[in-house]
Amino acid sequence: MGDAAELLCSLARVGTAGENEASIVAALSRDYFLLGDPAKNTTLAILNRCSHNIVSASELAVFLENLWLLHQVQDTLATALPGSDSVRRFLRMYGS
Repeated sequence: MGDAAELLCSLARVGTAGENEASIVAALSRDYFLLGDPAKNTTLAILNRCSHNIVSASELAVFLENLWLLHQVQDTLATALPGSDSVRRFLRMYGS
């Protein structure tokens, strides 16, 4: 995950704010993002912070790992739906 986070941060730093945000919003609007709008907004905020060097690539890698794990739970309906305990913990951890 570290190399992907490094690449993502690098791309975010060279693109314009408008381009970056449009790309991120388009990616998060896909049906496979299951965690709801607050988690989408948190993800957008973290990636924006990365583009401004507020979040490091290693911090982004941890965030992405946690985001990935929420999508990999065995019983998605019970544990990773918007409003679930696991998603609320994720949002508290990352500031939303």
